[in-house]
Amino acid sequence: MVAKRHRIMAAVIAGVLLLVALAIGGRSLRSDEGPLALVDVEFYFYPSEHFDVKMLTVTFSDGIRKRTFTGVDFDDYNGDGQLFGTGRLATLPLGRLTVSFTLTSEEGVLLSSGKFDLPLKPDWGWGIDFMPGSHNPLEGCFGCLGAQVFLINPGFRAAPDDALYVVWGGNSISNPAVY
Repeated sequence: MVAKRHRIMAAVIAGVLLLVALAIGGRSLRSDEGPLALVDVEFYFYPSEHFDVKMLTVTFSDGIRKRTFTGVDFDDYNGDGQLFGTGRLATLPLGRLTVSFTLTSEEGVLLSSGKFDLPLKPDWGWGIDFMPGSHNPLEGCFGCLGAQVFLINPGFRAAPDDALYVVWGGNSISNPAVY
């Protein structure tokens, strides 16, 4: 009987703490992806003559949920085939966002792959761009916070210095900076 009262009391305390956290945070935990979604991430792909969005697979995890998106899950944002994106995807508000990807030819040959982590923090949205080519996209980039270059299989490069540039930037969700 005493153990049952302790469990009930613990559940009540947890509920009260959750309500206090919501009141202090000023944001709802409701989203299209479930509770505790105070942070988001969005993936973009900029195709080139030789690399199509259908070649990309992205897997990401916030420490609890793991999700995978293939090229067919990316929407053509402008209808012109120049920019594809996933839309905003909810994540947990704290911890690490682990992102891994593969770029694979239509024949199933691995062209490039990689993995990286970004910190998760409340009221923050990440934008992660996948950009194949030979031009470093960081030149003149406002709001970019980091990048990593991943080599492309030499047999599939259009130019000797072709690589897959992965660039990330972030912004406050409630009070975004305008670039």
